[in-house]
Amino acid sequence: MRQTFPQWFKNLDCNDPAMREMLEDGVFTKLGQDADGRTVILFRFARFNVDKFSALQEGRFTVLLIETLLEWEELQIGGFRVLIDYTDSVLKHYGIWGVSDMKVFMDAINRSFPIRIREIHGAKFPKFAVSLLNLLLSFASPKLKDRITCHNNLEEMTKRCDPALLPKEWGGSCDLQVLKEQFQAHLDERREVLLALDEMDIDTSNYSTLWQHNTAPENEIDSGAMGSFRKLDVD
Repeated sequence: MRQTFPQWFKNLDCNDPAMREMLEDGVFTKLGQDADGRTVILFRFARFNVDKFSALQEGRFTVLLIETLLEWEELQIGGFRVLIDYTDSVLKHYGIWGVSDMKVFMDAINRSFPIRIREIHGAKFPKFAVSLLNLLLSFASPKLKDRITCHNNLEEMTKRCDPALLPKEWGGSCDLQVLKEQFQAHLDERREVLLALDEMDIDTSNYSTLWQHNTAPENEIDSGAMGSFRKLDVD
């Protein structure tokens, strides 16, 4: 994946201004571990500045988070639970994702990253974006689809989580600002390790028969889902 799509998976630098700003905006928080040893993480989707950042930047941000989380052996063993709050998200948050973006991202989740996704819980997903969600999930594995639960509201979703791992704003005891600062410090400590991933190399010509190359032009990354249907060429 790194060799074929370097614009997505290489030079993952936490000091990149876009990466740092998304962290500051509170898009992501590592909440802790539940009683079953699963790492619980929170995404607040509407905090992506959709007027400033592209799907590619959002995707790279998520890849940076995954690579960083995988530095914890506890996560490799116990896997993780994902909580996603879609409150106040708008159509543009979804429309910037092209079909090629979706396929590259889901291929990485399904086949490339050694991650164990135990559960994904989403709350207040807007009805106007359901068709785009279904398109995204068309690239997901059946196992991943089975682990996704959609909730009508935050209250319904938070009942599925230990109150000790919930933000104070949701009636829990987690201070999101403190957790954000702790994660940023961890990112800073591991920065050189993550950048060193680029030093790994593979002769893709020897393995070309083992996977299908996505040949979509680079400018399609920002074309958006609606403008990509005619160009779609996937198995």
